Amino acid sequence: MADFAGIAKQFTDFYYNQFDTDRSQLAPLYRDNSMLTFESAAVAGAGPIVEKLTSLPFGKVKHQVSTLDAQPVEGGGIIILVTGALLVDEEQRPMNYSQCFQLLPDGAGSYFIFNDIFKLVFERAHQRPGEPMLTHCDSHRYPIAFKEISNDDDRRGVRHEEFQYICAMVRDSLHDTLQAGLVWPEKLNKQHASEEPTCSKQGTGY
Repeated sequence: MADFAGIAKQFTDFYYNQFDTDRSQLAPLYRDNSMLTFESAAVAGAGPIVEKLTSLPFGKVKHQVSTLDAQPVEGGGIIILVTGALLVDEEQRPMNYSQCFQLLPDGAGSYFIFNDIFKLVFERAHQRPGEPMLTHCDSHRYPIAFKEISNDDDRRGVRHEEFQYICAMVRDSLHDTLQAGLVWPEKLNKQHASEEPTCSKQGTGY
């Protein structure tokens, strides 16, 4: 069995270094049958994947890997799960993320990314025990989550930069949901289906 743990480490070091340096050059790591899910947005193919990554709403980025776990899969592939933090632009406080890769052999002695799933995880300051962290896993929960943020007595724990970034992701997610023809939960249909999501400093404590 190949040294899957060593390969996983080499791959993530290379991937994040290239992403942080110039993410437009990541296309050789993907193939036409590769798929990326970034938050709620799914794209397939090397070209569309890199287009999605280069369109993200930040300039400079630095990945800080906290944990890396890998397992071999049938056919010579490798599953990799990474958790870590992102430093975006000039922001000094990192944002947490998790990312999962499935690598497959390319037939030439190397590997390519077949599956790539990325999620940001936001945690409010002074989060109470048992209270769920803010994530982007369920787009239908966003309006409620933002209502909680804007009305929370602890809302100063949510940075304006994070709030603006989440707002951008909300707009993308709602657009993708409507474009896909997905059905909203009945309660949210009544409350939010006709609302246009907006972002402002009001309610964020800034």
